[in-house]
Amino acid sequence: MKRLPPVSALALILLGAAACQDRGVEPPQVELGVTRCQRCQRVINDLRWAAADRDDAGMNRVFDDPGCLFALRRERGGSEESSIFHDHASSGTWLRGADTWFAAPLQGISPAGFGWAAYASFGEAQDAVTAAGGGRILRYEQAASVIGGEPDSGTGAAP
Repeated sequence: MKRLPPVSALALILLGAAACQDRGVEPPQVELGVTRCQRCQRVINDLRWAAADRDDAGMNRVFDDPGCLFALRRERGGSEESSIFHDHASSGTWLRGADTWFAAPLQGISPAGFGWAAYASFGEAQDAVTAAGGGRILRYEQAASVIGGEPDSGTGAAP
């Protein structure tokens, strides 16, 4: 058996330790039409708007709208490192909060009425806003202080 040089062995140990320190949350199990949002208690019917995080006690929370995640975090706390958002443009992709762009197209209506959808890139967010004829785009760092502040009527339905 060939021995690794000390530097290579140390690199492997550090890589393994880094992989074990993932503080994120795993994509949640969402049963459409059954699972309820942790904040507004609406039934989650459209995964494109879903979000999830882990609260300060380490409990996983699932939301029907990115705005609900941000609003509840303001109300009760939660770890920014654990935020994930379903990519609105992709059927099965979840995005780490830090890697997420948010778009609020002019006619965008989300389940809880906040109107913000998550995208993997600025280009995808820009495409959504352009297709709607206008709107706003925010990076995750900006979104955490803007989204979830004042919801619309709360009676919106996902298109």
